[in-house]
Amino acid sequence: MTEQLPMLEERIEIALQPDAAITSADLAALIEETETYIAKADEAWTVDLPSSFDPGTPGRARIDATLAANQLRIFLLPKLRARYEQVHEQEQTVRRSSAASALAATLMPRYDSRRFSGDWWKENERRAAAQRAEQQRMADYYARMTKEQEDRENAEARERFLAQPQNRHLGRK
Repeated sequence: MTEQLPMLEERIEIALQPDAAITSADLAALIEETETYIAKADEAWTVDLPSSFDPGTPGRARIDATLAANQLRIFLLPKLRARYEQVHEQEQTVRRSSAASALAATLMPRYDSRRFSGDWWKENERRAAAQRAEQQRMADYYARMTKEQEDRENAEARERFLAQPQNRHLGRK
């Protein structure tokens, strides 16, 4: 059991390096392996309590394994879990940003060199002038329609006025 520990601790130390190229899946597997090692050490301790603390005895090997497991449990496992959370969050951020980029690429209009050049204001002025011309055309149209309607109403009112018997003499010239 102790032969596995140095290799496990070395892998944990490598995984805890900030510049280590490791995925959250690798970290999850390492956490699971660490927890399994700790559980085995705890089980070995409770099954056969050591009778001697002398180096080289089987009881001493179990004590060493338990101490190593406690070191993993107390010091390295919390750091490993924190590193897992950090890497997992970074992967999720990359995944979300790539999905957002893909969506934005489908929703963005085509690239227009005039829009992103130094002459964008000329295009804005041209559109603004066209909008003002359209507004003026609409204003003239409504003014003309209003004038024609007023003329029709005035003509109808004059016809009604002149159609009255007492005002017939006013219509003659």
